[in-house]
Amino acid sequence: MNNKFVHKGILKKDVDGIRIFGEVYEGNWWLETEKTLPPLNHLLSIILYSDATTFDGLGKTSGHPVFLTLGNLPNSFRNSSEVGLVNYGILKILAVSYNVSYVSYM
Repeated sequence: MNNKFVHKGILKKDVDGIRIFGEVYEGNWWLETEKTLPPLNHLLSIILYSDATTFDGLGKTSGHPVFLTLGNLPNSFRNSSEVGLVNYGILKILAVSYNVSYVSYM
C-alpha cells in the first residue's frame, strides 16, 4: 500500500494547548476508530459532495454535479485544481409541482 494515503490519527495542539483540527484524520472519531482496527489495516475516508450549478448562460439547465475525493489526502492537495477531485456524475434537477391546499381553523 502506498504510504502517502495512510495517515495515522494526529492530536494537534497550539502553543496554548488548544486542540487544532485541520484534516479528517485529526478528529476524535478517526483516533478512536483507528484503535479498533486489526494490525496492518487502515482507514480510508471517501468524501462525496454536491452543489447545484447552472449548465447554460440562460439558467434553464441546472443540475447537481457529484464529486468524489479521499479524505486521506491533505486539504491542500484535495482542494487543488490539479488532481484531488473527480466529477463522479451529475444528478439532474427535476421540476417540482406544488399542490398545496390551505385549511383555515378559525
